[in-house]
Amino acid sequence: MIWTIYEAVTRTAARSFLNIVGRVSSSLAEVALATTIIGFVQVTIGFIKARSLSKNLLTKKKEIVGACAFGVLAAIVTILGFRVYMLGGDLGVDTFITTLSIIPGLFLDWWIFKHPPEKRHWPALILALTAAYFILGRPSLGDVLLLPTWIGLSFISMFLIAGNQGISQAIKDIDPFVKNFWGGLTQVVTMLIFLPFVYNSESIGKNFLKIMLVAVCVGVINVCMWYFNQKSYNEGAYIALKKLVLNGTFLSLAVITGVLFFGNTLTLDKVLGILLFFVSFSIWDEKSWNFIKSRVLHTKKKVTVEN
Repeated sequence: MIWTIYEAVTRTAARSFLNIVGRVSSSLAEVALATTIIGFVQVTIGFIKARSLSKNLLTKKKEIVGACAFGVLAAIVTILGFRVYMLGGDLGVDTFITTLSIIPGLFLDWWIFKHPPEKRHWPALILALTAAYFILGRPSLGDVLLLPTWIGLSFISMFLIAGNQGISQAIKDIDPFVKNFWGGLTQVVTMLIFLPFVYNSESIGKNFLKIMLVAVCVGVINVCMWYFNQKSYNEGAYIALKKLVLNGTFLSLAVITGVLFFGNTLTLDKVLGILLFFVSFSIWDEKSWNFIKSRVLHTKKKVTVEN
């Protein structure tokens, strides 16, 4: 739980930096270069730390393949994150959409890792979807078709993030810094392949150096974030449960950050959506649910005795 909260804080910081870059970037080439720098930082730190701790970079084949797959998806998610904010995306809404990765995460847990959902998970799932409805401003069916392009990009990121959580659980025994090395290296290679398709003579704008400096910061944050992510699975986290803890914290921090620093609006619908999400978590998480039941039963028992 603690590792997951740490991950939420670093994820909020990384998302905020993506927002900054997206607002000042003028081309996909700039964000591709920024994503390359992020991967390079992760490769460098991962290599240095792994070697200093005498960790073998040539670990099990399954772990290397998994870390590389994680890196490819992470590269795509990073590009999509930049693009969302280039198109004027709302930090809180974008964050919430990505939190819906608990839904595909539940089915990954069930079908692949053999952690079947309990009965209470289904109403919790409905509450999470209801929260999404409020966060998106209670759109009608017709409104859904008219939602901005960045909303669709956020939903694509949602599925990719769920996929990466599945990969993390599948290779949960890998050393976090070894994972950063292979994942970061794959991210760099992926971006070097992608870059020629988006680069032209007018791709680099006046904010290029600022963007690169921010990218270095994001790279360092990502190393910490990946470390916290892997440590939570080392401690036995399940995808669906972990995602609720992570995203409840991440969502709240992102909405607050968006309002305070990026001029996003705080509406009643957003507040209701966040509250519904926490109710969903309280039902979903076994420890939270048992606490609520014990408090309710204790209250009833106390009233009966007094009567």
